[in-house]
Amino acid sequence: MMAARKGWTEVVSLLLEVGANADLQNKYGDSALTIAVRGGWTEVVSLLVSLDRQQNKGCELLMLASKGGELKTITVLITAGVNVNHVAEDGDSALMMAARESSTTVVALLVKAGANTDLQNKDGDSALMMAVSSWSKTKVVPMLVKAGAALDLQNKEGDSAVIIATVRYHLPVLKELVRAGADLNLQNQEGLTALMISSRTGRTDLTEILLSGENISLDIQSVIGWSALFFAVDNGDAATTKLLLKAGADPFLGGHVTIARIISH
Repeated sequence: MMAARKGWTEVVSLLLEVGANADLQNKYGDSALTIAVRGGWTEVVSLLVSLDRQQNKGCELLMLASKGGELKTITVLITAGVNVNHVAEDGDSALMMAARESSTTVVALLVKAGANTDLQNKDGDSALMMAVSSWSKTKVVPMLVKAGAALDLQNKEGDSAVIIATVRYHLPVLKELVRAGADLNLQNQEGLTALMISSRTGRTDLTEILLSGENISLDIQSVIGWSALFFAVDNGDAATTKLLLKAGADPFLGGHVTIARIISH
């Protein structure tokens, strides 16, 4: 630990060769690796993370630093060769953590280091989905889009980035995704598209953004056979109904219900 604190790479190497235990921790819970990282001793960190038993520890430190926005620590670990695409037990990566925290500087650093923008955790969420879900005013979404993140991944609920943006009422984010060419016709496990969701909530601003996209399908039906127009009529939303009819939605679309039955209720 003393050698790691001083940044003495050669001394650390010699001590490891004679059997020094790199896993030992002081009374504060610090190991030689955490001390070297804190000190910014890249060569010592690189040497320590090259040990099989220290590789996961280095990845864990990277993920914690990404969540906390610790740029110096992240830079040291990346320079030392820590795997930027390591995932935790829940499938989260360092990039996902940074995206969730809306940290543009960390996201930029990780992407530049080769972080995979399209990894999905055990819930099926990607870094882009997490960025979209964030309530913070952030530039992470356009950064990930520019970096080539897949726009149309779906999580276990079937939700895509566009659907999440619609549910969250994130107008600027939704505009960004529509402009980037995201698929607006994807359906979640309930068979709902983003247009259906916006139509049933009465948010004409969301509906207008979605209708501005290319190749949007107006008459897709949900699991229960309802289209976006059906949802708007059922909600008594004249403004959205007008928008959808003007855009060409079919008022006589077959399904489990009809417009007439909805109105009669």
